[in-house]
Amino acid sequence: MKTYPLTILSGVLISLSTLYTSPGNAQSSLACYSSQPKNLTWAIGIRTGIAAEYDRSYSTNNESRRLDQSQQVFLQSYLSKHFVLELHSLRQTSTKDNRSFISQPGRHYSLATRKSQHLHNNISLNYLLPAFNERVQFGMGLGAGFLASFDQVREIYTTTASTEPIENHSNAFHADAPNLIFNISSNFKINRNLFASAQALYSNNPTTELEHITFNIGVGYYFY
Repeated sequence: MKTYPLTILSGVLISLSTLYTSPGNAQSSLACYSSQPKNLTWAIGIRTGIAAEYDRSYSTNNESRRLDQSQQVFLQSYLSKHFVLELHSLRQTSTKDNRSFISQPGRHYSLATRKSQHLHNNISLNYLLPAFNERVQFGMGLGAGFLASFDQVREIYTTTASTEPIENHSNAFHADAPNLIFNISSNFKINRNLFASAQALYSNNPTTELEHITFNIGVGYYFY
């Protein structure tokens, strides 16, 4: 997948922003801001779901694609009735058996696991449209951030020279930017303070050649 969709969607959001801030629509812009929910400034919440990862640095299909669990904490600031600024941190965890990908002459592996944790930290500007008497908000957004990764590798193997098991541990940590994101989000208001939230998020990190698609659902709390 390329970053062309992000460029196209950037143009869409910029066009929408221009529509609401151009001189010819000054009154519409003021009406947009004045019609926002009174005293509603921000909201917090959690989401959980699944994350699909594709790593273009690998040549084998089995190693390049993964399906993991994901947990997300988010903070939303309502700039107007339509524009919402969101900060979120998404944690993606996985455990993989690497024995089928290891080929070392003279070694027989009984264990070769890799535990990975990815922490996606992003900020995005979302454009949301209200529907169904403003109980539902639906829209999309663009943003950027950075990706922090922590890998733990554990190996147990024997050699042709000895049957005594040899155990090896290694850890690696690195952070990469930019993390370019596009999301489709929706909120469903349950009552005055509680709302259900769903988000589909596409993330592209060209530095590490990683691409992610996550689907998360959860709940949030409005602060007035």
